[in-house]
Amino acid sequence: MWYLWCGAKSPVYGKDKMTTFEHYFVEDKQMSKETMNPYYQLSVKEEGCNKILEEFGLPLDGSHIINGHVPVKIKDGETPVKAGGKLFIIDGGLSKAYQSKTGIAGYTLIFNSRHLALAEHKL
Repeated sequence: MWYLWCGAKSPVYGKDKMTTFEHYFVEDKQMSKETMNPYYQLSVKEEGCNKILEEFGLPLDGSHIINGHVPVKIKDGETPVKAGGKLFIIDGGLSKAYQSKTGIAGYTLIFNSRHLALAEHKL
């Protein structure tokens, strides 16, 4: 599990380095800059999501990609639903440390046999 979370070659890692220590203990913000991998630019477009869904053999209609742990900056006009409704960003801002950056306390995915929705958590 440790490698999946912070291993630079892990398929679920998603960034160039882990700077948790720098974020907490170093004042220079450039030291804690983490560059996200191309997935995060490509997946916000419907075409990118369609390619990912096709790779997993999923139908394009009715399939979704759910991302967590990505802050959604509502206060800057960002939305948690992207790529024509194929990508949902959840829990972005749940941590109090991110709430001043996001303007919200995150999202929770609600899903059952008839419904797919995001519950928005206000500050």
